[in-house]
Amino acid sequence: MALRIADTHAGRVEGIPCGNPSFTVFKGVPYAAPPVGPLRFRPPEPPAPWAGVKKCDTFGPMAMQGVSNPGDFYQKEFFPVNLPMSEDCLYLNIWTPAQNGNEKYPVMLWIHGGAYVAGCGYEMEFDGEAFCKRGVILVTINYRLGMFGYFAHRELSQESGKGVSGNYGLLDQIFALKWVKDNIHAFGGDADNVTVFGQSAGGGSVQSLICSTLAKGLFHKAIVQSAAGIGTPDNDSLAEAENLGAEICEISSHDVAALKSLPAHSLYELTGTAIGHRIKKEGSFKLWFSPNVDGYVLPKSPVAAIPAGEHMDIPYMIGTVEKDHEPHKAFCPVNWGKNHIRLGRKPVYIYHFNHDIPGNDNPGAFHSGELWYIFGTLARCHRPMGAGDYQLSLQMTDYWTNFAKQGNPNGEGLPLWQAYTAESPEIYELNSCSKKHE
Repeated sequence: MALRIADTHAGRVEGIPCGNPSFTVFKGVPYAAPPVGPLRFRPPEPPAPWAGVKKCDTFGPMAMQGVSNPGDFYQKEFFPVNLPMSEDCLYLNIWTPAQNGNEKYPVMLWIHGGAYVAGCGYEMEFDGEAFCKRGVILVTINYRLGMFGYFAHRELSQESGKGVSGNYGLLDQIFALKWVKDNIHAFGGDADNVTVFGQSAGGGSVQSLICSTLAKGLFHKAIVQSAAGIGTPDNDSLAEAENLGAEICEISSHDVAALKSLPAHSLYELTGTAIGHRIKKEGSFKLWFSPNVDGYVLPKSPVAAIPAGEHMDIPYMIGTVEKDHEPHKAFCPVNWGKNHIRLGRKPVYIYHFNHDIPGNDNPGAFHSGELWYIFGTLARCHRPMGAGDYQLSLQMTDYWTNFAKQGNPNGEGLPLWQAYTAESPEIYELNSCSKKHE
């Protein structure tokens, strides 16, 4: 009988059957206290314990963000309807194949993208059933975005006791990983076999996590998807983030105390105001709200830390899709592979998703297009997917879950994907499963 009830440190939770009733999904499990009121612009804190059994049958609200135009490309692709949102957003979701709490299934924790200002852990392309079929637990999370997640200011730094501010969204991710370490055994998971993976800003988050001493020991493998060269190639310093915070106060005529008490929708509007003001001032777009190098959560920028070998020595998979932005050389997958060879680190598995996704006026693979394939959710997509798409999706889900199990994407019945080494500098092309070399 499938596991439907599990005990967390805060209380008992009850999940519901997946489409395949031998699997269970726990939706909207609180992993931290609501970051509202006095907890706004503060690191996450544990959720309050509850009595009885919490029914986890509904996804928690997504973080505060803009409501997209229905005609927007990504709105049509992944958000055909507007989803509930709230400042109270720190919830995670678990898909598990467990029958009791004694199994030790590998765990994958997914960090969604969205330029650090949009997205959620239950977008329609994200689902864990395909992972459960392969004996892997999937966890997806929401984390604070925009002003709520990355607003820094000197006053907040002085209040913190650590001399830092901002990075709340990154701290949320670390807190979720700690929650998994402490609680996933109750869902049949192995806390000693956790893979963190993310795409775009989620991939950028993974790059930050592998360089953060606060995340040490919380995961054991990492997958970075389409983060290399997306947006800014370097993180702001804490001082730069604090300067942006001071600028926001100036253009909004609000001091920090006022920002702490603003209604959530009003605070969100300042995210757009600040971005628009900076674009007008500097003439280019940048990820204004993103992790800053504060010396505490993030000791160094990944741009500096990774070439110096000051990141976790764990198995990595890293790649891009055809129409991603041109990778910055510090994070180009090939340079990542060469860097690991130079450092004597574990080999990196590098991919390039170059599949011609059907239904495009402009053929090719667009940024984020690989997500349907990885999560095995092609049937939810509005595009006219064919047999070749489904076959590629089966292979990609196998590769991703094999990597989570063993740090190696290969397995029975799959074309061989070699690691990037000096002897075989291979970039694996995810298309017709052909391979290309540097």
